[in-house]
Amino acid sequence: MSMKEHFTVSEVVEQCKKKGYSVTNESLRQWEKLNMIPTLKRDSWERRIYSIRDLKFIEMILRLRTLDVSLSDIKVFNDFLKVYTDTGVPKDKTSLICDDLLRRLTHIKRRARVVKEVAESMEHFTDDILKKVGS
Repeated sequence: MSMKEHFTVSEVVEQCKKKGYSVTNESLRQWEKLNMIPTLKRDSWERRIYSIRDLKFIEMILRLRTLDVSLSDIKVFNDFLKVYTDTGVPKDKTSLICDDLLRRLTHIKRRARVVKEVAESMEHFTDDILKKVGS
């Protein structure tokens, strides 16, 4: 059985739900207006058609949003991808965008580390409460 190559809006919402993410038609529309989904196409009826690549990118946006990464930071990443593949862009501009992207990714990693530490301390705290309740 081969994997489907194109998805409708409702299929994207369903695919995301299967992976534990919640996304709405309105969010997809907003991301489209912000040009955050780089390869989005439309069919002959002007309905949005998402590729597997679009779906993967949407999943990445949702993962970053769970870490409270702003849409503007995610857009910088998307813009970097566009610049990186554009051979006509001067290297100094690419370098500036790359530096900004690295700074933002460092911030994301720091947040992820804090979230992990909080989860671990909450687990320890929960164990202590369960011991006291069980006594």
